[in-house]
Amino acid sequence: MKVDNCYQLGEVTKTHGLKGEVIIHLDTDDPEKYNELESMFLLMAGKLVPFFIESSHVQGTSTRVKIEDIEDVESANRLIGLPVYLPLTLLEEIDGYYYHELIGFDVMLDGKAIGKVTEIYDQEINPLFAFDCDGQEVLVPFQDQFVQAVNKESRQILINLPDGYLDIYLNP
Repeated sequence: MKVDNCYQLGEVTKTHGLKGEVIIHLDTDDPEKYNELESMFLLMAGKLVPFFIESSHVQGTSTRVKIEDIEDVESANRLIGLPVYLPLTLLEEIDGYYYHELIGFDVMLDGKAIGKVTEIYDQEINPLFAFDCDGQEVLVPFQDQFVQAVNKESRQILINLPDGYLDIYLNP
């Protein structure tokens, strides 16, 4: 399995107890949906490694997970900080879009393509997307005042920026 065929569900944040359980922070609006997972991938040294789940229990935006063959705190400690991935095939179809789908979309300003989306910074309070414009990374808040429309069919994000916004990045 390759990272391009997966989406990041969350991250292992800490251990729980003495028998190798871990807590995974879930980056989702519906954590309960992931209460019955049988397996997951952890990104280790740049490769996705499968892990099978013995049991899990969702608690708020986290889940406590017992992973097969992880029997002690020392083994569980090695997983802290690792991103958790699931195959894209597990994502439900939605009317809108998932942030990961926007990577590679053309960023359009005043009818002209000014770059391509390179990264999404999905911060809870202020999500941002980054795009490359003349070799410079430009960050734009994912808010209605900046993002006019997202067109999945044409793979474009139409933006509206205040006067001088791009100059901050292009002419420091």
